[in-house]
Amino acid sequence: MAFIKLRKLCIPIEQITDGMAFFSYKLNQPDFITGEHFRFPDPVEGETTVTQVDGDFLMEIAVRSKGVFTCDRCGEDYESLIEGSIKTLMTMKPENARDDESGDIKLLAPGIQEIDFTQDARDALHLAIPVKLLCKKDCAGLCAGCGQNLNDGICSCPADVNDSRWDALKNINWDEQENL
Repeated sequence: MAFIKLRKLCIPIEQITDGMAFFSYKLNQPDFITGEHFRFPDPVEGETTVTQVDGDFLMEIAVRSKGVFTCDRCGEDYESLIEGSIKTLMTMKPENARDDESGDIKLLAPGIQEIDFTQDARDALHLAIPVKLLCKKDCAGLCAGCGQNLNDGICSCPADVNDSRWDALKNINWDEQENL
């Protein structure tokens, strides 16, 4: 087992002995993955298992890091541990990668000395981020009237604000609509 601490995640091919290798790593790079509503200020940690078969390399990548996210309902920042994994086949044989449309097989340049899997680790972490970012499952969000964070308490807006634009919907008989 080797421990990697670099800005890029690369595995020297000569370290893949006996057809298999296991690497642990810690990447202290705050800009490793960023988005409009999230960032990962803490180190990204992970493990990668590389299995070599007939010149091909099966990469099994697992990554985790604590991220800071902006809640989609209330707009507050919160922290959450994100864990992701991905498998990628890397080959030096063009015929093995030619018919792959999924992108799961990557062609390596002949004579390379190391396999760079930085983007694969980034993809694994990115794919593990929930589509809906919520600080908690029952986040109450913001009041539509005054913008008060309803997780902090009830606002002073009147409970029944009637918007006349929606009055036509009150007259719809939903039971009749189901039979159409």
